[in-house]
Amino acid sequence: MSLYQLPLNRLIERRLCGDFYRSTDPSLIQPDGSIDEKLCKVDEIEKSLGRIQGVMETLWVSGDFIMTIPLSFLAETWGRRAILGLNLVPRVLMLLWARAIYFGYMSSVSYVVALLGPALASSTMTLSLWLPFWLGIFLLLLAIPAIYLLPSHGDPAEGRQSPDEEQREPLLSSPLLKAQDDRKSLFHSTADRLQTIYTIVTSHPRNFTLLLISFMLTSLASSDTKLLVQYISGRYHWTFAAAGYLLSGKAVVNFTLLTWIIPKFLHSRAEPGQETHSTVDKANVRYASVCLIVSVLGALGIAVAAEIWMLIPSLFVYALGSALPIFTLSLLKSPAICPPYAGDATDPSNPESHIFSIVMLVKTVGSLLGAPLMAALWVRGIGIGGVAFGMPYFVSATCYMIAIYVFRGINVE
Repeated sequence: MSLYQLPLNRLIERRLCGDFYRSTDPSLIQPDGSIDEKLCKVDEIEKSLGRIQGVMETLWVSGDFIMTIPLSFLAETWGRRAILGLNLVPRVLMLLWARAIYFGYMSSVSYVVALLGPALASSTMTLSLWLPFWLGIFLLLLAIPAIYLLPSHGDPAEGRQSPDEEQREPLLSSPLLKAQDDRKSLFHSTADRLQTIYTIVTSHPRNFTLLLISFMLTSLASSDTKLLVQYISGRYHWTFAAAGYLLSGKAVVNFTLLTWIIPKFLHSRAEPGQETHSTVDKANVRYASVCLIVSVLGALGIAVAAEIWMLIPSLFVYALGSALPIFTLSLLKSPAICPPYAGDATDPSNPESHIFSIVMLVKTVGSLLGAPLMAALWVRGIGIGGVAFGMPYFVSATCYMIAIYVFRGINVE
């Protein structure tokens, strides 16, 4: 997605810009039909771009949310390879889909991509606006052989799966609802899964519900990051290529924080043989609260940054909050949040295999709410002008502050 975002913004803006100047001042259009990108940074064009991007992002997240459970059932019936291969078709047209398996590995990979994506897009789009799209299609095609290297699903010779293998199951896979029940319709299978989710959430302690609320709030708040490219370009009249290089610097901070600083810090704080669940959980809650406070400060800094020199340090402060998932996801293993299952770990009624999937659904709901909200606030802010440009980031800071209050209600004693 980081490879597509910059050229996609520029492509839509160029079309809107051409339509705008053909009706207002055709003399600014060059003989080859091009228009200086700096001339496109006017309110009418930026508002139209914000509306279009908001609708596109909302539709995309809606598709993810609606299809998550049905696709998990189809993956059980047809196999993971078929569904992942099918999943590449729309990605060739547009974007990349991320799954919630092995969060540590996925976070590292995502930040490497976030580091390389904007810089690669910025450098290639200066040669040709279409080059990042062709490069993205090529990279997606390379994913096809990787998919077919995955182990097949449902092979009778595999026998009973181990608990570790269960983590590789399709999202929201439930041993209670395996594909041998394929006589059920897709609708009934989806309804059964939703009932399973509801039962798990209501049977867990209040701490689990509070943690899910915090996941939704932070996911909603982080929807503002999708606006950063347009925010930098529209408010400070930077080209999209220049904005991409700046965002690569933010990704460097994220990557350094998660791969070196945080691990070193946690290692230095560890006391072998003296740590209990309670002390570890208290530390995770404390560090998560610090990350939320930093996110509040970063979002407020971005919101009030009237000049680019004020924005840059605010972006880096905001990037420091990216360590939050390390601590919040670690809390999912806390007995005070998710009590250990008393029965056999391979028991079909064991809810632990569903926890991460439920978290991802909740985060998707937050993104689904955040995408149209942030776009609407951005468009409204452009119309008002001044400090109102930062309206999406004021709202993000508010969501982070509410999440801090929610965290105070989590008791891990």
